[in-house]
Amino acid sequence: MPSHNFIDVRTIVDGSPLIEYSAPGDGDERDRTLTQYVEVGPDQKFGVQITLQPGFDFQKADYVNYGFYLDNSSGRHYHAFSKCKASHSDGVLLSKMQCLRDRFRLKDDMSGVWKHCSYVFGSLGMNESTATATLTPAQLENIGSIRVAVYRANRSKRAIPKVHEGKMPQVLDEVSEKSLKGKAIDNNIKYTNGIPTNPPSPIIYSYDRISGEAGTPYQFNLLYRSRKILQSLGCIPRSPSPPPDQSRMLERTEEMLQLAKRQARETNLELLRLRSELAEERLRSRSASVQHSTNSALSTVASSPSSLTKCRDSSVKKEASTYQIDLTNPSTERETSINSPGSSATFASPRSVRPTPPLFATPTGSIKPKNEEADEATPPPSTATRAKVGEATEKANRPPSAGLETQEPSTTGRKRKRGEEGNEADNHLIELPPSPDQPRISEIIDLTDD
Repeated sequence: MPSHNFIDVRTIVDGSPLIEYSAPGDGDERDRTLTQYVEVGPDQKFGVQITLQPGFDFQKADYVNYGFYLDNSSGRHYHAFSKCKASHSDGVLLSKMQCLRDRFRLKDDMSGVWKHCSYVFGSLGMNESTATATLTPAQLENIGSIRVAVYRANRSKRAIPKVHEGKMPQVLDEVSEKSLKGKAIDNNIKYTNGIPTNPPSPIIYSYDRISGEAGTPYQFNLLYRSRKILQSLGCIPRSPSPPPDQSRMLERTEEMLQLAKRQARETNLELLRLRSELAEERLRSRSASVQHSTNSALSTVASSPSSLTKCRDSSVKKEASTYQIDLTNPSTERETSINSPGSSATFASPRSVRPTPPLFATPTGSIKPKNEEADEATPPPSTATRAKVGEATEKANRPPSAGLETQEPSTTGRKRKRGEEGNEADNHLIELPPSPDQPRISEIIDLTDD
């Protein structure tokens, strides 16, 4: 702390004074009061050193005393300097005078032994449930401070000597954050387990301040805080960030590059997996669709058995309510005529489709199974009918060109024969001879209109 009227007060830790920082906004203090911040840490033993520098004037006083207050304690007053022991000229010091207060006597309540206890900075906890009713607002206001009052005094003898009680000051381990009213404090003053010592002598003198302005105390306030709090208060600058390490930056760049490559590889593998799953899903969907279509077609065929009787590889010829089924070799492509009264049609048989098994046709075009035809009683064919069958067979075996040349006469001849034969041909079954490439069909086809 800067000297004030040749008085200097310092906080000593490990034999050296702590660096002091001016409190922000404290420029308007009274002339006899100074406030400084000091940086402290937990478990640091400390003392307070008071120095009277050369030039200090005792004036009318014979002694210089000081009052010592720690946190919320009531404080004690100590005799520090005597004018008769000082090197002075008419009360003005010629050389400095110092005293150090780093311990005091306490009486153990349990054993009754007096001990010298040292001062130490401790940690102060915050707890909302901590009871602070025993402390007055003024005492709570003084937590986190060391206060020293230096004043000029004269001595007088006491009528009754005073005996020290040696009571331990009240020490707080925790305090309510609300009771501090927003003050940033995380340390307080505690006392070590002292060393046994002799009891103090009774006090037979009292020291009273001299009258007038010369007797007004000089007040020194030392506010101890942690470095973090001092930085937040703006008392000391924040620790500068260390310069970046180029080698470390290069390592981090390589690490980030490797990480990016690994993430890209994992992303590509995930995309491939998703594409594979999508392709498999599409294949399953397509297979299910084909299977559904096949099942629908089979169901339709099963519900309409008559549709199976259509013969794509056969040629049907109709003449006056009589049908002929051409079962010749389908490998030979030719034109087949279907003639009926008032209509005529010609179509070509397929080249690559084998003929269907022999079926039986009715005049209405429906197909009857073999077992149904076998149950019907049929008369034997007549001579005329056999002749007609032979003629039809000869015509079927002709080449396509010959059929086209003789188509009209053949049609006219068939009409004439139909008139001559009359109902005889309509009332008989026609047996069709097999083609050269097919085995002979022994069954009879009933093409009558009944």
